[in-house]
Amino acid sequence: MLREIPSTNRRAFAFLLSICVLHLGIRLYLINQQGFFYEETVTWSYSRSPESLILAMVSDVHPPLYFALMSVWTKLFGTSEIAFRLPSVLGSFLTMITLMVFARELDQRRNLVLPILVGALYVCLPYDIHLSMTARSWTMAVFLCGLFSYLYMCVTLRDKKNWFVGSLIVAICAVFVHYITLLSVAAAVTAATLIQPTKANLRYAGKTLGIIFTFLLPYLLLVFPFQLIAKANIPFHFYFFWEQNAVSCLLEPINPGTWNPFFLIEESAGVFHGTGLFVALVGVALVLIRAGVCWANRLTRFMMLQVGIMIIFLLLSPTPLCNQRTMCIFLPPFLLLLSFTLEDLFTSKQLVAVLVSGVFVTSFVAMSLSGFPYPSEAGSLREIAEFLRPSWNNARHPAALLSPSTHLLTLQYLQSRGSTVFTKVFFAPDPVVLLDSPWYEPLHPEMMELPPKEVPRWNRGPQYEHGFVWTMNRLFAMNRGVTDVFYLREGTHNLFEWTNQGHVKLSQFEDEAQFVMTRMKRFGIWTVYHLQPRCRMPVSGTQHNEAQASSYRVDDEQTGGSAEGM
Repeated sequence: MLREIPSTNRRAFAFLLSICVLHLGIRLYLINQQGFFYEETVTWSYSRSPESLILAMVSDVHPPLYFALMSVWTKLFGTSEIAFRLPSVLGSFLTMITLMVFARELDQRRNLVLPILVGALYVCLPYDIHLSMTARSWTMAVFLCGLFSYLYMCVTLRDKKNWFVGSLIVAICAVFVHYITLLSVAAAVTAATLIQPTKANLRYAGKTLGIIFTFLLPYLLLVFPFQLIAKANIPFHFYFFWEQNAVSCLLEPINPGTWNPFFLIEESAGVFHGTGLFVALVGVALVLIRAGVCWANRLTRFMMLQVGIMIIFLLLSPTPLCNQRTMCIFLPPFLLLLSFTLEDLFTSKQLVAVLVSGVFVTSFVAMSLSGFPYPSEAGSLREIAEFLRPSWNNARHPAALLSPSTHLLTLQYLQSRGSTVFTKVFFAPDPVVLLDSPWYEPLHPEMMELPPKEVPRWNRGPQYEHGFVWTMNRLFAMNRGVTDVFYLREGTHNLFEWTNQGHVKLSQFEDEAQFVMTRMKRFGIWTVYHLQPRCRMPVSGTQHNEAQASSYRVDDEQTGGSAEGM
């Protein structure tokens, strides 16, 4: 059988197979590199039982299909971090296969160069590798968006009418996996109709959008508006591309400098991230320069229109729709258009075009691989728990203070897996966390009261220095058995002066603080502090609180009413 296949095709198939093996190898190698972050533990929380799934429908902004699938998956394969992330790797792999099949349709020369190029760019793309390492619905959403675009394109532009039912099922699954996929589905339907506005295609468009809307209507009426306005409390204003680095956010899927180890967490963008953004902009410029060639091909014209329509939808969308990860829906058309342009330049037989294409591909792949193994700049509570295990076991009566309190859900997951020794945890009030997570008894979380309103930034609890000193004094006063407190604080700024580790000077709070404080270690944007009581404070809370609040008022007046930063 192999002898009947031309040697050129055999080499091409060998390249494709190598790309598939490399894709799975990279993502499986990195799958357990980082501990769960908050959104991944939300996936765990909502997939535990049918009751949790119902809670997800009324308390989470995302549609429930992904959580339902994860509930079945974890029943079969367990609740380890690897088990939770395997569906993301599978979604990424299916996306790559879909894009290579799509590229095969675009490949007019039928020499498999375009599918190989798409796979080579995709396999080392840091953006997709990061999404594959997280137990969220993003890679599944990308796969379903890409698959729907391919199927619907075949139905309307290739006259494969028997594929319509399959495209409809994929579209319904997509919008119930992640709300952002609705933009991609609607844009694909609109683009195909504009390219070939026949009566049959108009009927397909009406049926597709009508059936999707019929399925979505109960969910939209009962859940979605409440989530976006009431619970999420996100202000509605239209999002324009000069706000909040929106161009960078939009191009993130094809930015080869994303999640590079040289990314500086103290700054908004690191050197490699900015360089990768420049490479992405060059790729966009190449596509625009060859826009005539892309427009001449109906399939690439379909993708160009789809991208343009999605951007228009984003301009008319409220801010919750736009963030770094929801831009994943742009990955399939972006990568296909870029690969088509590069392949056209490379085969144009013009020396300059060939050099430009070769230099771009080399730069793109080299920058993507320079970030391997793509460490997260955020750190994780799993690393912190492992680091604190000896200190916690050596302390007489330890306790943990967590800020912000949303990460209690992560500690709850670690507790369920036996990965943490924390048995007494304090946290600041947060009604959202209390709603989203029924506590496991071994964690023993205890809610701290907020500082009085006279304390600057009182509503932020221990996140700022004034509230932190008040909170710690109060904690040691009301919990006289506690001998050691390990404060786990998320934030890129510092409490008091900057040091990597060692004794912390409390500056103007030195006389007021009833504790000594040591900065133990930094884990990305997390910092771990160790606190011990200096002397016991009186437990009569009212007089002590009034005296301390009075001292804050005096201090605030002397400093012109400004609270010192984190």
